[in-house]
Amino acid sequence: MRDRRRGVGQFDRRIQIFKPVKISNRVNESKTGDELVYDNFPAYRKEPGSVEEDNEKRNASRSVTSVDWEIHFIPGLDIETGWKIKDIFSGKLYNVVADATEIERRKRILIKTELAK
Repeated sequence: MRDRRRGVGQFDRRIQIFKPVKISNRVNESKTGDELVYDNFPAYRKEPGSVEEDNEKRNASRSVTSVDWEIHFIPGLDIETGWKIKDIFSGKLYNVVADATEIERRKRILIKTELAK
């Protein structure tokens, strides 16, 4: 019962978190790649809700491309635009579109993403 009050049960998805890195080859050419920071990390996928009937169509199209994620707070993890999140369940890859926001003082992190094309 105590875990349910803390919201532990809502973190029912597993994600991978990637950060961008520069990779250099033998001839000193560099390109951008992704480095896995966290694997199989528990997360909560927030579905966008609609309050008014006028917004239903907009929210329906938004839900296909835009997803908000909540994860447990991790000290020192500064997720920024350019990072990526992969939903392990669906296999879909999402680009982070805004810097992560702390929720409830070091309890959770909100991450806004869009479906990668």
